[in-house]
Amino acid sequence: EAAFGILNELKIDVENILNCICYNPRKVFGLECILEEGAEADITLFTEDFSYEFTSAMNQSKSKNSPYLGRTLKGKIIGTILNKQMNEINLHV
Repeated sequence: EAAFGILNELKIDVENILNCICYNPRKVFGLECILEEGAEADITLFTEDFSYEFTSAMNQSKSKNSPYLGRTLKGKIIGTILNKQMNEINLHV
């Protein structure tokens, strides 16, 4: 839930972040990565510029501790499109 913001705060460029958390895991599991008209796709929507404080209410891990609690992170997932359904769209970031 905070991976994008943490990696972005570490000044890792967006292309490398996407390779690490999107494209490379798909390759490991032998899943195609095609984004073109008419193709089925699961898409994550994000903003690079939004800053926010990571709180315990945002922590979705089974472990409720995190070294990032209370830290300001930059870059946030604002929604997903999975199985042709939009989820968690938050355009008020």
